[in-house]
Amino acid sequence: MNIYTVRTEEIIRKNNWNMEADTETLIDYADSIVNGTIRNAGLKTATELYKRAGLTIELVYYRLHCRKTLAQIAECFKQIDRLTA
Repeated sequence: MNIYTVRTEEIIRKNNWNMEADTETLIDYADSIVNGTIRNAGLKTATELYKRAGLTIELVYYRLHCRKTLAQIAECFKQIDRLTA
């Protein structure tokens, strides 16, 4: 079972997404957030989904269209690890 932050879990539930989604699906979910098609979901939520999909900090940076720095993404990764440990 995947463990998400409260924010991300709420977005998943509101959009009737699969909590046990595979890698490709998680990336699709995150892409839809980055593209602005999901209400009340931001780059932190997208970052968490990309991280759960196994993407590296550098890949997340490009998927977010460089809207966050590598340091900000790395810090977000650390926060996610702390919150979901």
